[in-house]
Amino acid sequence: MQLTVNAKQLGRKRDLIDRLVIEIEDIGQEPTVAELISAVVIQQVREFNSRPNEPTLLPLLDQETSGKISFGSIYNDTKADPSEAVKTALLAFQDGLFVIFADEKEYTKSEQIIHLQEDTIITFIRLTFLAGSYW
Repeated sequence: MQLTVNAKQLGRKRDLIDRLVIEIEDIGQEPTVAELISAVVIQQVREFNSRPNEPTLLPLLDQETSGKISFGSIYNDTKADPSEAVKTALLAFQDGLFVIFADEKEYTKSEQIIHLQEDTIITFIRLTFLAGSYW
């Protein structure tokens, strides 16, 4: 199943991810929020684990034109564990660290059912909490 995904963060002008089409395992037309989070996290972990460890010279030459060069070094070659990543993502959702919108409808509980269609856009919004203390 293909999904169109956005990722945003409060306080930022630009999206973290803008309309990325991802291929996830088939979760049906009416998955729960927890099933959707699990499928997206598993797909992203697989993509992360399949990245090559050796940086290439070509991205450096492309970045030179923009004036900002990132070496993209990965110092930790440990592969991510999909089951641990799913647990972490579900806990973060339950703790309110991010919210999910599907076609501009907010989903707040992990057992809610999302009605997916071909043109459904899933938006993850990472919430930013203010640091400070009460006196």
